[in-house]
Amino acid sequence: MMVILKRYRVVFSLCLLLCSQLGYAKVDENIATSYYQISGKNFKELSQSVLENGPTTISGKQPWAKVAWNILTEYHFKTLKNGCLFVLSSMEVEADIFLPIWQNVSDVSPKTRLWWQEFSLFMEQHEQRHVDNVMEVAKSFQQAITQFDVFTSCDAALQHYFDVKNQYMDEINANDFAIDRAALSRINSNERLFEPLKDIGGISIESGGMRSVISF
Repeated sequence: MMVILKRYRVVFSLCLLLCSQLGYAKVDENIATSYYQISGKNFKELSQSVLENGPTTISGKQPWAKVAWNILTEYHFKTLKNGCLFVLSSMEVEADIFLPIWQNVSDVSPKTRLWWQEFSLFMEQHEQRHVDNVMEVAKSFQQAITQFDVFTSCDAALQHYFDVKNQYMDEINANDFAIDRAALSRINSNERLFEPLKDIGGISIESGGMRSVISF
C-alpha cells in the first residue's frame, strides 16, 4: 500500500531582467512524499517485503527509497524589430519521494526500533539532498535564462535554450552521483548503522532524473 502523507509547494520568485515589460518568472517547488508499508520480524523478511511492496523502478533493482524529479518549463517567444526574445513563463521542480514504513516495528526489540529510526532518517535525508540539488540548480538555470539576449530568430532562441538546459541537466546529474558517492563512502566505512544490512546482502536506493542508484 502506498500512501501520500504530505505534499508541499514552495514558491521562489526571481525577477526577469526585463520584468517591467515581461512580468515575473518564478521557480516553484512541488514535492510529494509517499510512504509504503513493509513488515517483518527480521531484516530478511523486511527485504522480502520491500520486493513485494516497494516503489517501481526502471533500473532493474528494487529500491528501499527513491526520488524521481522533473523540471517543468513553460515559455514563449516575443517578436521584436531586431529579432526574437525568449520569455520564460514558468518553471517548476516536481519531485516524488518514496520511503518505507515498518508496519510492525513495535514487535521488535527496542534496539532494533532505534536502528530503524536512525536508518529511516538516513534514507530520508539522502533523498532530500537530491531534491535540494535539483532545486538549487533549477534556480541557477532560471537565472541563466533571464540573461538571454535578443536572438536573430526564434529558432536560434529555442536552440540556445536547449543547449543551456542540457548544461544544467548535466550539472544536476553530476551532483547526484557525487551525493551517492558520499553516501557509499559512509556506508563502506563500517559504520554501525549499516551492519544489519550485511545479513540481507545489501539494498538499493534510487534517485534522480536519470535514476542514480546506490547499492550496498
